[in-house]
Amino acid sequence: MITAPEMAVAALHLPTSGFPCPEDSVCAATGVPISKGTLVNNLPAFSNGFMDGRQLVLTHGKKGYVLPSVTPFFSKNILQGTQKAIITPEGVYSLGKGENRAWFILNPPATPFAVVFSPTTTQHQIWRVPLTMDPDHWKIQCGPRTLVMRRQVVLRAWEACKRLAEAHVTLRKKALKVIFRSLPFVMDLDAGVPQPSVRIFAEQAGMGSDYAALLNLSPGEIWGLNALYYKGGIAVLPDPMTLEIKPRKEKTKKPAKSKTPVQS
Repeated sequence: MITAPEMAVAALHLPTSGFPCPEDSVCAATGVPISKGTLVNNLPAFSNGFMDGRQLVLTHGKKGYVLPSVTPFFSKNILQGTQKAIITPEGVYSLGKGENRAWFILNPPATPFAVVFSPTTTQHQIWRVPLTMDPDHWKIQCGPRTLVMRRQVVLRAWEACKRLAEAHVTLRKKALKVIFRSLPFVMDLDAGVPQPSVRIFAEQAGMGSDYAALLNLSPGEIWGLNALYYKGGIAVLPDPMTLEIKPRKEKTKKPAKSKTPVQS
């Protein structure tokens, strides 16, 4: 089965190369078994800035092997460019903005695809991103955690938020154009739960089923609802990424200063 790095390299049209592996091994990054003769590359020397580079070396040694599809992500600009992205066979798209995440939640791509949303820019999270095989059951790699998002649950919660906010606006006799200003009345997304006053309001308004739709959301579903919630349902399809591998800069040593003897 194709891996997320392989899909990303193909979609970004990144060049790869390697040498025949001299022994049976395993890819230090993805964990995929490597048969003798399969093209591989060596683990590079990691700088202190790469958060999981040290762990790879400790686990596999400095002579560990990686598959050619992994190597482009040792390039800093490729690594950082794909830290918040959805990877499809047709292209890699940024998820850095809420309206871009909202687009794909409302319009999921054909499977398989992979979703990575790393909170840092120096973790090689794309190596371990699981593939999503069901458009209504997302797997999201968020730092070291794999979150699960049931898309239909998110959509039901979003519709419930809008109905509760609209009812709140209507009862307060305000114009419906301010409906989304009332959305913070509904959810506390930092805590992942409805605001305390919403239960009482929902009971009084006969909207118990809408209130129930906001309960027991998983962290992945809060992630999805957040994208729809704060942008008020605005969804924008981003352009596909275009990234190129930049050569690593070699550090040059400064010439030592010559010491001039002091004459007495």
